[in-house]
Amino acid sequence: MNAKQENTLSMYYGFVEFVSGQLPLANQIPFFMEAYGQFMIAYEGILNYRLIQESELTGAALDKSVLRKQLESLTLGLGLQLMALAEVKKNYSLSKRASYSAADLSRATDMVVKDIAELILRLAQEFVTELAMYEVTVEQLAAFKLVIEEYSVAISRPRQTLSDKANATEQIEQLFDLAKERLDLMDKLAEASKGKYADFYNGYVRATHVTKASNKGLALRAYTKDANGNPVANVSFEILANTRVQTRSEGEEIPPTVAYLHKMTTDKGNLQVQNLPDGTYTALVRKQGYQDKEVIFKVVGSEMVELDVTMEPA
Repeated sequence: MNAKQENTLSMYYGFVEFVSGQLPLANQIPFFMEAYGQFMIAYEGILNYRLIQESELTGAALDKSVLRKQLESLTLGLGLQLMALAEVKKNYSLSKRASYSAADLSRATDMVVKDIAELILRLAQEFVTELAMYEVTVEQLAAFKLVIEEYSVAISRPRQTLSDKANATEQIEQLFDLAKERLDLMDKLAEASKGKYADFYNGYVRATHVTKASNKGLALRAYTKDANGNPVANVSFEILANTRVQTRSEGEEIPPTVAYLHKMTTDKGNLQVQNLPDGTYTALVRKQGYQDKEVIFKVVGSEMVELDVTMEPA
């Protein structure tokens, strides 16, 4: 993807995180969740095609990776709808059983991801009548079941030739058009409801417009290394705007606020971010096998911020 698409996708990530944390309010805004469901189809499609577009893998390895990403996205989306239903019905047992985060799925083994997907499918089948309010249909659940079955086969499928990257690029462009169309509709729905749901509207504006600020230059450059000075690749940076930093007690889990941007370091441990408006930010830096870090930085005018982060073993 090009730089503009990457920035837009970062904004989409923050938007999805925001709505996921505001489902009870989002469900009360007329037609909002219907538009959001269609947006999520486009968003998940972009993520899947980007994996094809950027990966150098072939055959079974790529096939499994694409299917896993798709399965994680579908499982998370359906799980969020089940949790929203549980909130409405005050069904705390259902909420607990359907409560899996993106981080839970990304850390899980291939077989555990399949098991979680099958659990979410069984719960959705059990509550399919009630889920109709979120436009979940029997046909959608049947399609979800097929993805689970394809993923199960892909885990042990022999290597084969795969993937047309040019087609992936074309599909990504079409999906961005669809996502923008749905987001424009949600803009209008949120605007129409701001008098009654002011807190939701203000959070919505922050989550969807942070990358549309007037600052055009490079705002942040980060570099991740280990204790020996070697670069650490694929480190996750979740950049939170105007975050009130809280001290963590031992064993205490503090939920993150809205993640406006999400980036991964390159193979050389580098990361660059553009279009950050002036303000104070917290970067949540994570990679499996290393200790989580919180790095606070401030963007002022056109001055670029440089972060040098040393990753310590967990």
